[in-house]
Order: sequence, then structure tokens, then C-alpha cells
Amino acid sequence: MQSLGLPPVIEALPLDIPIGNPLAGGTIRRYDIPPISGRDYWRLRACDALWGEIGRGRLQSLTQATPEQVAEAVTNDRDLRASVIEVMESEWTAKDVIAAPLTHEVHERMLADGVPDVYVKLASATAMAWHMTGDRDLAAKVWRGENPGNRSARRRKTSTSTAAVNGARRASGNGTNSPKKSKKR
Repeated sequence: MQSLGLPPVIEALPLDIPIGNPLAGGTIRRYDIPPISGRDYWRLRACDALWGEIGRGRLQSLTQATPEQVAEAVTNDRDLRASVIEVMESEWTAKDVIAAPLTHEVHERMLADGVPDVYVKLASATAMAWHMTGDRDLAAKVWRGENPGNRSARRRKTSTSTAAVNGARRASGNGTNSPKKSKKR
């Protein structure tokens, strides 16, 4: 349970990231993603809320809106609204948003080391999941490319496993389990 708007993470998250092509003699380097401050936590929550709404296509009608109008459309949380406004009024670029969960120092070191862009973005998404939840298992799933938020895949997996255990098969799509009656002509 969150209290006082503090981040759930108090220790570093180590990520082993390929530099160059691992199949062609590339190396693996460890980057320790440090915990974030309470202020950075709220900024990341604001970025997460904004990107989520952009991804859902809900902000297209607000392209000319003020930061206050966008914040109101994104959340009802007063503290989060203030952070959304702060992020929107800042000079952050998309690159800054990607770098934020990693921290500026780690992001710059990754770029200097030549970490491929795809791994920088994946590391950022992993760090974001970790900062927001404090859950290393969830962060590991994000790092492996699993989609822990994919509800339909979880439903399919659950319904398939339930059917396998019970030996049940789906009936015809008409909502009844009784056999079809032959039609008389």
C-alpha cells in the first residue's frame, strides 16, 4: 500500500544488458538502476498516466488544451494532476521521458557504452514497472518481453487450463448444453 506518495523501491535494480550483438562477440554489462526520489516518483506516475492515455487514443481531442485541461482528463487524483501539469510545462522531450526511469546518469552511460536503442527502451520500461510497483518479478517479466498486463492472454490460459482439468469442452455457441434436435421437414 502506498503512503505519502513515496516510491515503493528502496534498493537498486541490477540489469544485465547486451552491448553490441551478443552473437557476434558483444558483451554484457550490468547497470544498477537506483531507486528514485518521491518527487521523481510522482513525475514518473505523471508520465505513465500521460503515455497510457496517449496509447489509448484519449488525448487526441486535447492537442490544443492547456496542461490543466489535459491533467483533468488524465486523472482525478489531485497530486497526480499537479505532477502531470509539472511534466507538461517542463521542457522534457520524449528522450527525457525514456531516460527518467533509468536516471539521467545511467541513461547517459548506456548511450556512451553503445547500448542499442531497443535495449535502452526495454530497460526504461523495466525500470518503470519496478519503480511503480516495487515488484522485481513484474520487472523481470517486462525485461523478458512478457506482457504482464495482457488480460486476454491470462484469460485464455485460465480457461484452457480449467477445461483441461475438468475434461470439459466448449459446447456449441448457442448457450445450451442440450443436444440439437433434428428438424422435421
